[in-house]
Amino acid sequence: MTVEPAAATWSAYWEGMGHRHIFVVEARDHVARLRREVAPRPTDRVLDFGCGFGHVVELLAPSVAGVGFWDAAAGMRRATAERTASLGTVGPVDLGGPVPESALGSFDLVLANSVVQYMTADELAGWMPRWRSLLVPEGRIVLSDIPVPGASAAVEILGMLRFAARHGFLLRAVRDGVREARRYSRSRGSADLRRWRPEDLVRSAAAHGLHAQVLPANLTHRSGRFSVVLTPA
Repeated sequence: MTVEPAAATWSAYWEGMGHRHIFVVEARDHVARLRREVAPRPTDRVLDFGCGFGHVVELLAPSVAGVGFWDAAAGMRRATAERTASLGTVGPVDLGGPVPESALGSFDLVLANSVVQYMTADELAGWMPRWRSLLVPEGRIVLSDIPVPGASAAVEILGMLRFAARHGFLLRAVRDGVREARRYSRSRGSADLRRWRPEDLVRSAAAHGLHAQVLPANLTHRSGRFSVVLTPA
């Protein structure tokens, strides 16, 4: 796959990301919401696309048949491999080029949490058929934590602080957030988060033979964002 400028910018950003406590807490929260709203089954094979530091992979692995993982940032893939090295049902899936033949039609659930906003519209259009090719006939793709146009950054920051306060790490979140905001502003260059209206994402999915169901609530604590489940039409 040809790497587009936006993808290259964001991959470099995530390569330089240090681990933070909030990633652990957010992963627990996300997996709890997934279990309530999406209900992965014990027989499911799951792909975590955009695996980050591997916390979601680690949390899901004991309750499903297997978990594959991939991330555009090599450092994230290494971190996940190290975190899950002792889990026999977890393994990497190489999606840096054509989809491996061994992965075609092999996953019941593809998860892409807080990923879509780092893609251009063309990049997302390129990934939709690739994700679909990974699914079993009745499989599902879950895209979550998608920002919408016009969302208030101040409201989102306040929500993050409330989330941190509920989980007992407010001061650490403030300190880490200030540091990360500075690095973000220096490193992102001309790339910005892509924002989607739910109806536009539904139309984009339909163009690739996927039916999109917008969920009643986002699958993370960020209430101003949304999540969708895609299934083959």
